[in-house]
Amino acid sequence: RFVATGGGIDVEHMLSTVILGELVRGSAVVPGEPAVLLACAPQEDHWLPLHALSAALSEVGVGARVLGQAIPAQALAESLRRTTPQVAVVLALRLPSEDPLPLLRRASPKTRLFAAGPGWGLAGVDPEVGLLVSLPDAVSEVTRYLDTQRTD
Repeated sequence: RFVATGGGIDVEHMLSTVILGELVRGSAVVPGEPAVLLACAPQEDHWLPLHALSAALSEVGVGARVLGQAIPAQALAESLRRTTPQVAVVLALRLPSEDPLPLLRRASPKTRLFAAGPGWGLAGVDPEVGLLVSLPDAVSEVTRYLDTQRTD
């Protein structure tokens, strides 16, 4: 309907709110400081995929903190410095107009940085930043990385 008429955004937002509530309810509280920080790239407003990832990670015992949508690069860098997560995932469904990844790598060099979503595939990503292409891939890559850190 949106493609044909431009209408239906109200319905999308209503359903998004219902889905968000269920995803938050499905994200069990994992004891301790969250190992993973989840945030949208600057100008990215679609944050439901981050909540889906948070819920999926909680199912395997990994705690995550969701910062939300359209996080300015400097604010995200400050959050990484303050919280020092083991992993940070930055979502972009569209090509970001500003690439926050170099700033984030400098802000928190010990944090493993992952770029998630099709927007990054269009831009190309630094080889030192992991690229996540699907929800199962994200859960697998994040947990694999965290497991290697536990055995070191």
